[in-house]
Amino acid sequence: MEERSTRYYETGSFKAGVIGGSKPKVATPPVVDAIANYKRENPTMFAWEIRDRLLAEGICSQDNVPSVSSINRWK
Repeated sequence: MEERSTRYYETGSFKAGVIGGSKPKVATPPVVDAIANYKRENPTMFAWEIRDRLLAEGICSQDNVPSVSSINRWK
């Protein structure tokens, strides 16, 4: 019974599941290529502008767009 109450305390649920884990990888080749193209076109472009453009051009959706910090790592 102790294990069940610990699970509830950690997750808010008694259901089995994984705690933590990693997010799906968003650095797919089309995304990385698009970021590289944006930087070639405009080297002073901010990461948040790149993020907005990825969304506007449909390269990414709200669910899989990279974070600003991820974009900064790729620049």
